[in-house]
Amino acid sequence: MGAAQGDVAQLLAKDIDWNNRTICFHRRKTGQLAKITFGPELEKILRDLPKKGPLFPRLCAVEAKDRATEFRQRCQGLGIAGVTLHSSRYAWAAA
Repeated sequence: MGAAQGDVAQLLAKDIDWNNRTICFHRRKTGQLAKITFGPELEKILRDLPKKGPLFPRLCAVEAKDRATEFRQRCQGLGIAGVTLHSSRYAWAAA
């Protein structure tokens, strides 16, 4: 999506506008409204998430440093090197 990991962790089901295929939320860091349009690939993922409340119930309770550690550990387990949450965010945003 290209959003900050803290913002994504806090997303709610109500942030998704299925008719317009957008996700709208206020950025935690700036308070500014962010609006992201999504395509069919992300829609498939979003459809599998909870229909009410937090989209990522476990992640929203985890501190940022711990999310980064988990991401790094999963990358290591998959043999992926040189990727961080920050770099993956910018890769998605540029795609």
